[in-house]
Amino acid sequence: MERKKRSDENKHQVFSESLVELVKAFTLQKPPMTISNIHRRIQTICKKDSLPSPSYHWVYQQAKAISPHLLILAQKGSKAYKQQFELLFRHDSNTSNDIWQADHTLLDIWVLNEKKEIIRPWLSIVLDDFSRVVCGYYLSENTPDATHTALALRQAIWKKNRQGWSICGIPQKLYTDNGGDFISEHILQVCIKLKIELIHSLPGNPRGRGKIERFFLTVNEGLLQTLDGYSVGGKPSSPPTLTMKEFETQLSEFIVDKYNHQATGKDHLSPFQRWQGDGSFLPQMPSSLEDLDDLMMHIDKGRRIQRDGIHFMNLRYGSITLVAFVGEQVTIRYDPRDLAEIKVYFTDGAFLCKAVCQDIADLTISLRELLSARKAVKKALDGQVKDSKHLLRSFIATTPQKPIDISEPIQKSKSTLKMYAND
Repeated sequence: MERKKRSDENKHQVFSESLVELVKAFTLQKPPMTISNIHRRIQTICKKDSLPSPSYHWVYQQAKAISPHLLILAQKGSKAYKQQFELLFRHDSNTSNDIWQADHTLLDIWVLNEKKEIIRPWLSIVLDDFSRVVCGYYLSENTPDATHTALALRQAIWKKNRQGWSICGIPQKLYTDNGGDFISEHILQVCIKLKIELIHSLPGNPRGRGKIERFFLTVNEGLLQTLDGYSVGGKPSSPPTLTMKEFETQLSEFIVDKYNHQATGKDHLSPFQRWQGDGSFLPQMPSSLEDLDDLMMHIDKGRRIQRDGIHFMNLRYGSITLVAFVGEQVTIRYDPRDLAEIKVYFTDGAFLCKAVCQDIADLTISLRELLSARKAVKKALDGQVKDSKHLLRSFIATTPQKPIDISEPIQKSKSTLKMYAND
């Protein structure tokens, strides 16, 4: 049986440009309309204006002729358009230390701090884009800032005294997001002095950062989920037992001994093997560790040299060199991990001297430890004050009070004021 032919076969329907635009306008509606619905709307309009009505096939052809870029933008918005059609610039590299990525994350685990309070630590990480090897990291119980980033970079750049972790050198580029610490003046100056190109991802569009996000996922699945205190929905799934120091030991072993040396990918090489290559790679290094520390140290606001030295964090720092500069304004730099020593600079940036706090010179005390110790002392003093008040209230409550005899006249105290004759 022969198939019945369409009445408009081999005939091309021609309609005005305004009708084509009308079909286009209906197609770009949000939420999207079906072709059948659009066809019915067009037929109604044409009938009203006494115009020839297009066929369903003609409407379908006009709708399908619209650019997919325009269709996604109109119906799903700018974000969907960017994800699907915008040209993606990937920061891929072909050599070690070409591009490093830096980022922070709030780890999904609860641990015990020095006061036995349960906290979720922050991890700052520096990752080599080419090999995916971890170059440096910094673990903290506080929200990340420029100092945390600088300390992670300091560890990443300098040589490590640990077997199997010979990652070091100055990268060509540092790729970060737009966090406040990454766009800080401190990190910017570090990159300028070390001649590192600082690259920021677009605000609200952090694409190209999948490698470092994948690393955080690996830490979560490979380590955190196996430990007590793993966080599920923001709450510990089991009672936390690890202290901050114990957790840092386990994290270090996972990163340096396991992740960096675990073979992955099509080449079946570990991140460390990819970074090392054939052994001929020579990383560019700073002139000295002291110069690197000068860049990475936290810069404090200006201070005046007192007769007994420089006062900082309720500690007193002294040096024979300061004797000749009493009363002058200076700036100081310090390492938050060790407050026994500070570096003193003139306001124009010239180095003056090192100053030492004699009270803690034989110790390595961090800013976190100092603040924790102060809180402990303050808490102990508060306890003594409360005990004294409680003792006094108890004494008053148990001591019988002498009743007042209202029949006796109240003796007025004699005035000690001298009165003059004309008064």
